[in-house]
Amino acid sequence: MNEIIPGIKAPDFSLEDFQGNQFMLSDYLYKNMLVLDFLRGFNCRYTQWHLEGLKNEYRRFKHLNAEVFVIGQHSKTEFGNMWKAYELPFGGLPDDRERVAKLYNQKIVFEKLGRLPAIFVVDMYGTVVYSHYSSDIQDFPTNEKLLRILEDPNSESVPSGLQISGAGRVSQRMKSM
Repeated sequence: MNEIIPGIKAPDFSLEDFQGNQFMLSDYLYKNMLVLDFLRGFNCRYTQWHLEGLKNEYRRFKHLNAEVFVIGQHSKTEFGNMWKAYELPFGGLPDDRERVAKLYNQKIVFEKLGRLPAIFVVDMYGTVVYSHYSSDIQDFPTNEKLLRILEDPNSESVPSGLQISGAGRVSQRMKSM
Protein backbone atom coordinates (compact mmCIF):
# COMPACT_ATOMS: atom_id res chain seq x y z
CA MET A 1 0.00 0.00 0.00
CA ASN A 2 1.30 3.46 -0.91
CA GLU A 3 1.81 6.36 1.44
CA ILE A 4 -0.70 9.19 1.37
CA ILE A 5 1.15 12.19 -0.08
CA PRO A 6 0.32 15.86 -0.62
CA GLY A 7 -1.66 16.54 -3.74
CA ILE A 8 -3.95 13.51 -3.65
CA LYS A 9 -7.52 13.24 -2.46
CA ALA A 10 -7.72 12.08 1.15
CA PRO A 11 -9.32 8.64 1.32
CA ASP A 12 -12.85 9.03 2.68
CA PHE A 13 -13.79 7.02 5.73
CA SER A 14 -16.32 6.89 8.50
CA LEU A 15 -15.84 5.95 12.14
CA GLU A 16 -17.95 6.29 15.24
CA ASP A 17 -16.35 8.57 17.83
CA PHE A 18 -16.00 7.46 21.43
CA GLN A 19 -19.33 9.15 22.30
CA GLY A 20 -21.23 7.28 19.58
CA ASN A 21 -21.39 10.11 17.00
CA GLN A 22 -20.73 9.22 13.38
CA PHE A 23 -17.71 10.92 11.77
CA MET A 24 -17.34 10.96 8.00
CA LEU A 25 -14.44 12.79 6.39
CA SER A 26 -16.57 13.92 3.45
CA ASP A 27 -18.98 15.67 5.85
CA TYR A 28 -16.25 18.29 6.39
CA LEU A 29 -15.73 19.11 2.71
CA TYR A 30 -16.13 22.84 1.99
CA LYS A 31 -16.45 23.55 5.73
CA ASN A 32 -13.17 22.96 7.54
CA MET A 33 -9.58 21.97 7.08
CA LEU A 34 -8.76 18.79 8.98
CA VAL A 35 -5.81 17.54 10.96
CA LEU A 36 -5.95 13.73 11.08
CA ASP A 37 -3.61 12.53 13.81
CA PHE A 38 -2.97 8.78 13.91
CA LEU A 39 -1.60 7.85 17.32
CA ARG A 40 0.86 5.25 18.47
CA GLY A 41 -0.97 4.44 21.70
CA PHE A 42 -2.21 6.13 24.87
CA ASN A 43 0.37 4.42 27.08
CA CYS A 44 3.24 6.09 25.16
CA ARG A 45 4.59 9.15 26.99
CA TYR A 46 5.39 10.86 23.66
CA THR A 47 1.76 10.44 22.61
CA GLN A 48 0.63 11.90 25.94
CA TRP A 49 2.94 14.92 25.53
CA HIS A 50 1.73 15.35 21.96
CA LEU A 51 -1.94 15.31 23.03
CA GLU A 52 -1.23 17.86 25.78
CA GLY A 53 0.43 20.11 23.21
CA LEU A 54 -2.53 19.84 20.83
CA LYS A 55 -4.86 20.64 23.72
CA ASN A 56 -2.84 23.74 24.63
CA GLU A 57 -2.89 25.03 21.04
CA TYR A 58 -6.39 23.89 20.07
CA ARG A 59 -7.83 27.43 20.01
CA ARG A 60 -5.24 28.39 17.41
CA PHE A 61 -6.27 25.44 15.24
CA LYS A 62 -9.94 26.43 15.55
CA HIS A 63 -9.09 30.06 14.73
CA LEU A 64 -7.71 28.79 11.40
CA ASN A 65 -11.01 26.94 10.71
CA ALA A 66 -9.40 23.56 11.34
CA GLU A 67 -10.80 20.55 13.13
CA VAL A 68 -8.45 18.09 14.82
CA PHE A 69 -9.32 14.40 14.97
CA VAL A 70 -7.16 11.88 16.76
CA ILE A 71 -7.42 8.32 15.48
CA GLY A 72 -6.14 5.31 17.38
CA GLN A 73 -6.44 1.57 17.78
CA HIS A 74 -8.06 1.85 21.21
CA SER A 75 -11.63 1.04 22.20
CA LYS A 76 -14.39 3.62 22.76
CA THR A 77 -14.00 3.11 26.52
CA GLU A 78 -10.25 3.72 26.38
CA PHE A 79 -10.79 6.85 24.27
CA GLY A 80 -13.46 8.10 26.68
CA ASN A 81 -11.19 7.55 29.67
CA MET A 82 -8.29 9.36 27.98
CA TRP A 83 -10.45 12.31 26.90
CA LYS A 84 -11.87 12.62 30.42
CA ALA A 85 -8.47 12.32 32.14
CA TYR A 86 -6.79 14.89 29.86
CA GLU A 87 -9.90 17.04 29.17
CA LEU A 88 -9.19 16.96 25.44
CA PRO A 89 -11.30 19.39 23.36
CA PHE A 90 -10.89 17.78 19.91
CA GLY A 91 -12.39 14.68 18.33
CA GLY A 92 -11.34 11.16 19.21
CA LEU A 93 -11.99 8.33 16.77
CA PRO A 94 -11.48 4.72 17.88
CA ASP A 95 -10.19 2.54 15.06
CA ASP A 96 -9.87 -0.68 17.05
CA ARG A 97 -10.09 -2.80 13.88
CA GLU A 98 -7.34 -0.61 12.35
CA ARG A 99 -9.35 -0.23 9.13
CA VAL A 100 -8.56 3.50 8.74
CA ALA A 101 -4.96 3.09 9.92
CA LYS A 102 -4.48 0.61 7.06
CA LEU A 103 -6.29 2.90 4.60
CA TYR A 104 -3.85 5.70 5.47
CA ASN A 105 -0.92 3.27 5.63
CA GLN A 106 0.07 3.99 9.23
CA LYS A 107 3.33 2.14 9.73
CA ILE A 108 3.97 -0.69 12.17
CA VAL A 109 7.67 -1.27 12.78
CA PHE A 110 8.31 -3.94 15.37
CA GLU A 111 11.97 -2.91 15.83
CA LYS A 112 10.63 0.51 16.87
CA LEU A 113 8.12 -0.97 19.33
CA GLY A 114 5.12 -1.12 17.02
CA ARG A 115 2.84 1.52 15.53
CA LEU A 116 4.38 4.85 14.49
CA PRO A 117 2.46 8.15 14.49
CA ALA A 118 1.22 9.67 11.24
CA ILE A 119 -0.35 13.10 10.69
CA PHE A 120 -2.21 14.50 7.70
CA VAL A 121 -3.60 17.95 6.94
CA VAL A 122 -6.57 17.91 4.56
CA ASP A 123 -7.90 21.07 2.97
CA MET A 124 -11.56 22.05 2.54
CA TYR A 125 -11.65 20.31 -0.86
CA GLY A 126 -10.48 16.98 0.51
CA THR A 127 -6.92 17.26 -0.80
CA VAL A 128 -4.01 16.21 1.39
CA VAL A 129 -1.75 19.26 1.75
CA TYR A 130 0.66 17.71 4.28
CA SER A 131 1.56 14.20 5.36
CA HIS A 132 4.01 13.07 7.99
CA TYR A 133 4.92 9.44 8.58
CA SER A 134 6.99 9.29 11.75
CA SER A 135 10.39 7.65 11.68
CA ASP A 136 10.27 6.74 15.37
CA ILE A 137 7.94 6.92 18.38
CA GLN A 138 8.83 10.50 19.29
CA ASP A 139 8.80 11.97 15.77
CA PHE A 140 5.89 14.44 15.66
CA PRO A 141 5.73 17.66 13.65
CA THR A 142 5.49 20.69 15.92
CA ASN A 143 2.16 22.44 16.37
CA GLU A 144 3.79 25.55 14.91
CA LYS A 145 4.56 23.64 11.73
CA LEU A 146 0.98 22.34 11.49
CA LEU A 147 -0.40 25.84 12.12
CA ARG A 148 1.87 27.28 9.38
CA ILE A 149 0.56 24.67 6.97
CA LEU A 150 -3.03 25.52 7.87
CA GLU A 151 -2.27 29.23 7.30
CA ASP A 152 -0.48 28.57 4.00
CA PRO A 153 -0.72 25.15 2.35
CA ASN A 154 2.31 26.05 0.17
CA SER A 155 4.58 26.43 3.20
CA GLU A 156 5.66 22.80 2.79
CA SER A 157 7.11 21.30 -0.33
CA VAL A 158 4.83 19.19 -2.48
CA PRO A 159 5.78 16.60 -5.08
CA SER A 160 7.80 17.99 -7.96
CA GLY A 161 5.66 19.56 -10.66
CA LEU A 162 2.70 20.25 -8.39
CA GLN A 163 1.61 23.39 -6.61
CA ILE A 164 -1.15 23.72 -4.03
CA SER A 165 -3.25 26.85 -4.32
CA GLY A 166 -4.34 28.86 -1.29
CA ALA A 167 -7.57 26.87 -1.36
CA GLY A 168 -5.56 23.67 -1.40
CA ARG A 169 -6.21 22.74 -5.03
CA VAL A 170 -3.36 21.04 -6.82
CA SER A 171 -2.23 22.29 -10.20
CA GLN A 172 0.74 21.76 -12.50
CA ARG A 173 3.47 24.36 -12.12
CA MET A 174 4.05 26.37 -15.26
CA LYS A 175 7.65 26.28 -16.44
CA SER A 176 8.97 29.63 -17.56
CA MET A 177 10.70 29.55 -20.92
